[in-house]
Amino acid sequence: MDLNNRLAISYYKVVAAINEQHKIYMVQHTESGKFFVKKILDVFNYDVYCYLRQNQIKGTPRIVDLYKDGNTLTVIEEYISGTPLNELMASKNLNLSLIEKIMSDLCSIVSRLHMVSPAIIHRDIKPSNVIVGNDGYVALLDFNAAKQFTENATKDTVLLGTEGYAAPEQYGFGSSSPQTDIYALGILFKEMLQSSNISLFPYKKIIDKCTHINPDERYRSVEEFREALSLKLPDSSGTDSKRNTLASFIPPGYRSHKPLKMLLATFGYIVLLDFFLTLKIENTNGISLWIERIAMLLATLSIIFISYNYRDVWDVIPFAKSKYKTLRIISIITFDIIIALAIIIAMLSIESLLLKIIPSNFI
Repeated sequence: MDLNNRLAISYYKVVAAINEQHKIYMVQHTESGKFFVKKILDVFNYDVYCYLRQNQIKGTPRIVDLYKDGNTLTVIEEYISGTPLNELMASKNLNLSLIEKIMSDLCSIVSRLHMVSPAIIHRDIKPSNVIVGNDGYVALLDFNAAKQFTENATKDTVLLGTEGYAAPEQYGFGSSSPQTDIYALGILFKEMLQSSNISLFPYKKIIDKCTHINPDERYRSVEEFREALSLKLPDSSGTDSKRNTLASFIPPGYRSHKPLKMLLATFGYIVLLDFFLTLKIENTNGISLWIERIAMLLATLSIIFISYNYRDVWDVIPFAKSKYKTLRIISIITFDIIIALAIIIAMLSIESLLLKIIPSNFI
């Protein structure tokens, strides 16, 4: 059997190195002409790869051939075209609807892995291991660190994973379980939001529960985690249910729940109110004075709120999420000015209208 597998592997010719350091190559089958990915692994769980070869899990690369030679495993797997998630994050090309789609699909993939008996724990869920196709297809790659769940294990025998995404138990504080992957999904979700400057506040409880240091305090299953997300993220029609929650209306300065920031924000808002509502304008009094005071207050608040991406307003500002920082700043400042001027013009129009319809002795 090993000889047959070795012979099968020989039909794949290397055409390019994907990652020379990690021994990952693009190969082409000499007879079919089809392209695949070849990996030469020094650390692996052979049982996991054997299962994936015999049982295709939707959303993971199809394992075509395996050849084990001593402590080395050669894997031939399906090549999945698309953009790695880390590149999408770096280019600021994620919006809330796309994040919802990616998280929903990842939850489906990981849930299917966990439903295997024994469950397969991926243990290395991170942006570079997620591919997003042009058609929206999401795939989870790289099962080098994966293992089968052992019910009564007290500690992982091999410490694998990526710093920042690996749960505490992967560092010798316990044994990997489905909650280990939930931890990584929580970190991944948090980083996608941060990469697109989307406020973490509405999702803080979800992220905190996913990434709790104690696995028993995390979600009991990926499905439970996805259920919590579905109540916060856009629905399938693209409607952002988050926008309809009271939390989404909390003004800048209070969304972090950090006492110092909230104190400074309160002081700042009081100063603004005091300044504009007591402002004296030459040759202006009565109702005209109050309208012009309110106009300048609203214009100033609009600049603050837009600059802090209140209710994800940057989603509608052209280039506000460009990968070029200068372009982002220019677009946001331009939008600030346009909205501030629009508010002032609108308020002055109201003032002019009121002056026409209200008797002069009431003004």
